[in-house]
Amino acid sequence: MSDERYRTEQALRDERALRTQAEERAARATEQAAIWRRRAEERAARIEELREAKRPLLGRRPAPKTAPSSPTKHEALDAKPVRRSRSHPTIRVASAVTHAAAEPLLAMVDRVEFTGAPPPDADLVVAGAAEVARWSGEAIAAFEEWLLLPGRQPLAIWGDPGRWRGQAEVTMDERTFPTFAIRPVDPPDERELIRVEASELSDPKLVALAAAGAPLVVGGANPPSAVASVAARRWAYRHSHPARRIEQLLEKAGVPAPPSLPTVAAVLVSNRPDRVPDQIDALSAQTHDALEIVVGLHGHAITPEIRAALDRASGRGRTSLAAFPSRLTLGECFNASVSTSTGELIAKIDDDDFYGPAHIEDAVHAFDYSTADIVGKTTQFTYLADEDRTVLRRPGQEETVTAGTPTGASMVFRRSLWEDVKFPHRPRFVDLVFTRAARLQGANVYANSRWEFCYVRSGGGHTWDAAPATLKAGAAEAFSGFKPEAMVVPDGVSGL
Repeated sequence: MSDERYRTEQALRDERALRTQAEERAARATEQAAIWRRRAEERAARIEELREAKRPLLGRRPAPKTAPSSPTKHEALDAKPVRRSRSHPTIRVASAVTHAAAEPLLAMVDRVEFTGAPPPDADLVVAGAAEVARWSGEAIAAFEEWLLLPGRQPLAIWGDPGRWRGQAEVTMDERTFPTFAIRPVDPPDERELIRVEASELSDPKLVALAAAGAPLVVGGANPPSAVASVAARRWAYRHSHPARRIEQLLEKAGVPAPPSLPTVAAVLVSNRPDRVPDQIDALSAQTHDALEIVVGLHGHAITPEIRAALDRASGRGRTSLAAFPSRLTLGECFNASVSTSTGELIAKIDDDDFYGPAHIEDAVHAFDYSTADIVGKTTQFTYLADEDRTVLRRPGQEETVTAGTPTGASMVFRRSLWEDVKFPHRPRFVDLVFTRAARLQGANVYANSRWEFCYVRSGGGHTWDAAPATLKAGAAEAFSGFKPEAMVVPDGVSGL
């Protein structure tokens, strides 16, 4: 009797276990279906956004109908900008301007037309003096009545403010606020740089070419094309990008402007605590302002030297520090570190590689002109410590959409991508698997320039223990020894 009772109880336990497993499978299937539905909705919204912005889907350039030719100086100055998506959709501008020169600026914000009194929910009012003068008497009266309201929105007058001079906080025209839209430009041949004079530097179309990667040379300077284009692009983004112009306009009008550049979380996970302080110092020297530093120690306790380095870096912005047990995989440590960050972009940092001061800044620019989801180095400097020489691996694979996998230590990716595609919970090759999974979600990868990074191979302990012959296969000789100054692009080298 007891045996029969035991078998019955065991059958009940088995039945409960099977039911629990079925319920868990059903819950996982429901959750996965919700994720797929959400991704489909987000992808449909993204496609519609790209259609409205009239940009190629996923940032890929359409194949040229004819073989591309090197742009001449005349073609550079006559190049027509293309419309770009808005940089500041959170700022609402009431606009009564029909001047063509104002369109690139106003296209970057959430714009609503008005005649007479502006809508009350606008953050800024931009009116063209000539347009307002053509309104009906009733509309002008309503506009002038609004001008006298206490606490009204700031007003910017396009053109001569005339009778509204005393009420306008800002006056603007195409000379004061030149803007441009970045257009894809096939890089010219190394020998055919675009030479310009200093007097032409204010031409917005010329600045557009610089931001799109065309190498510009000013005066007698004659650096290599790859160096000149990177330096010119930085100058364009720092001084003449539409977001910078909008920021200047809103500041003059008294409207708080949202950050013109995305925040970046530099995530460093290391099991070699002695190398962490130097990398924290290198991150502190980055030229990108909106930077957050996240450090995770894998299997080691936090040292006083690391805390001191983070204290030095605290002036740059938000910092965080965590220690993970050795039982966790590398992928788990990365996911936990990223989850504590707030950056819109995530930069993966290794503890033993070289990062130039503009490494993150150049990657941020690449996101803008490539519309990619992942940016990293394919062509890269590699220092072979055992041989004390530096080679250039995979030459010719830079400034292009790539089907390959960029070097993991150089990868910068969108946070929204990581939210859908986490790092795999494995100890090795997390970058490769992450990139493959991202591609399955429709992400595209852009290989930016070789500058501001060097993969350092010294001894063992690397997550990818490639043989020296593998690292040197197809590589070009760069220079003997390790020379950081030869792997960075200093400001001003293009003459801009």
